[in-house]
Amino acid sequence: MKIDTHILFSRLLQLLFHPFAVVCYAAIVAIECNMMTPLYVPSPIKNLLIQLFVWILCIFPMLSILILKRRNVISSYTLLSVSELNPVIGINSFFFLVAAGVLHTIEAPFVLYIIPLLALLTFLFYYMVNLKLRLNIYIVSLSSLLGYFIHSSIEYNYNLLPAIIATILIIGIVNYSFIEDEVISLKESLTSMAAGLFISLSSLFLMS
Repeated sequence: MKIDTHILFSRLLQLLFHPFAVVCYAAIVAIECNMMTPLYVPSPIKNLLIQLFVWILCIFPMLSILILKRRNVISSYTLLSVSELNPVIGINSFFFLVAAGVLHTIEAPFVLYIIPLLALLTFLFYYMVNLKLRLNIYIVSLSSLLGYFIHSSIEYNYNLLPAIIATILIIGIVNYSFIEDEVISLKESLTSMAAGLFISLSSLFLMS
């Protein structure tokens, strides 16, 4: 029973902090913490922006993966081979670019516009580096989120300390669970964290 509970907890972590969900968390924090100031954004517009991120960057990509799995294009939802990553990365890149295009069209602030682009860069970086190193996409995406919060707090003088602390704690919990389940080793965990921080901070500082 203890093993079943632990497995259930691990699966719950994978669902709550799926890379697609992590992208939405970045948008929700940016919108709800008024990171778009000095623009005044009414609540209905905020809700529409959140829905935009949830549908285009979370629900649609997850549905596409479900379809790929049903059609046997991929054999697993998490453990993908290099060849299976190709359609997944391709479809996700399309959705990230669509979201970036919509945000550019409505002239959204940079702090929002950068989120799908950063997610795209993170996924592409993971794909290329994972050919040589074994990285965990969950840890990479969470570390990229941490980099986004750190950069935004420094560059735009936002008080994102609660979000930064919460993200660090979440990274620690997910790391501990994955290492306990032998999903990744400590070395792979540290490498994944370094990779996520590197791609997010370097990309953000270059584009800002």
